[in-house]
Amino acid sequence: MLRSSLKTSTHVLSCMAILLKVQWVDKTGEAGPCQCVLNIGGSTRQLHWKHSQADAIRGIEQGEFAYYIETSKGMSSLGVGVRPDGQKYLKTRADREEPSHLVNLPPFPILPTVAASHRAQNLLAG
Repeated sequence: MLRSSLKTSTHVLSCMAILLKVQWVDKTGEAGPCQCVLNIGGSTRQLHWKHSQADAIRGIEQGEFAYYIETSKGMSSLGVGVRPDGQKYLKTRADREEPSHLVNLPPFPILPTVAASHRAQNLLAG
């Protein structure tokens, strides 16, 4: 976990960034790898999470979240890249220019509870 601190007038508050393993990526369908990431997400036994690219960038920059993926060489943390036009995007530290490791992750699976909920809604509507 990453540590950051916040100074107030009389106290220093120390906070740890929440470390999350990225397992899935929702893609926009746009051509360039820098533009194609819509959401990232992952799952543990207790928690299923999904963050938009904008929220993940904000979380990294503010020290609230730290993300990583597993590669054949081990863990690779996510960082924020900046395109020549100033647009920010997510990429792994292992990526040079384009986020190839990140965009090669599988898409979000449809969880059984979500799929059952959608089926129930379709039955009620039809």
